[in-house]
Amino acid sequence: MNKEMSLDMREGEGIRTGVDVFVLNEQEQLLLGLRKARAGENTWGFPGGHQRTGEMIHDTAIRELREELGGQVQIELINEVVAVRENQIKPWYVPHITIILKAYYGGGEIVNNPQERTVTWNWFSLDNLPPQLFSGVEETVQNYKQGLSLVVSDWHIKP
Repeated sequence: MNKEMSLDMREGEGIRTGVDVFVLNEQEQLLLGLRKARAGENTWGFPGGHQRTGEMIHDTAIRELREELGGQVQIELINEVVAVRENQIKPWYVPHITIILKAYYGGGEIVNNPQERTVTWNWFSLDNLPPQLFSGVEETVQNYKQGLSLVVSDWHIKP
């Protein structure tokens, strides 16, 4: 086989793909969770997590929402990418590409799963976000308010 035409399955090893969800309620408030995971501990971030091998982006979003918010919550995913985030978060500095999808809260009780990596979930006005935001949240919100999609990168930060 022509070497130039082959696919190197090792290319990209070590890069993680994440899917986060930008969930808005009827008052245009944003759902954020206070993280207790070592990566981003004590910062407020979107619901979401890592994509599994063979999983489609939409399926990852649905699974993560159920895992993190409980099975009773009703969330309608919109076919819209709000942002793409590229980062390397301490303490591991593993390169991540995260796709952030838009969604609307349709009701149901949000239940904090104790096995997950979130202390609590709260709704915040887009104009009054909490301090200590997770990687890319502030930039994503500011660009969303301006009607822009965004690629957020902390490429300039070296471990």
